[in-house]
Amino acid sequence: RTTDGGESWETQEIPTPPGLFLSLYDVDVERQLGWAVGDSGVLLRSSNGGATWARVDVPISMAANWLRSVSLTPGGFGFAVGSEGLILPIAHEGLVERGPGH
Repeated sequence: RTTDGGESWETQEIPTPPGLFLSLYDVDVERQLGWAVGDSGVLLRSSNGGATWARVDVPISMAANWLRSVSLTPGGFGFAVGSEGLILPIAHEGLVERGPGH
């Protein structure tokens, strides 16, 4: 995390079960809202500019997909995309619920 435009960086703790190694592939932060994505359906959310992160549960049917990229709009809406054509709509509060068949 940086608070000075990239002059210096500090390591952040990522919430993971003991003994599990995670690979993160992409991070996007807009103002104070941040999302990070990685392997095994890892989806992390920050509401304080990346100072702390919380894991967001991904539906079990999608957890085997590696999430590769995340992109947000200034309004806090966006998408996390991954393998097998997976597209997860996200918003400030978390995953956006989709109806059956979507």
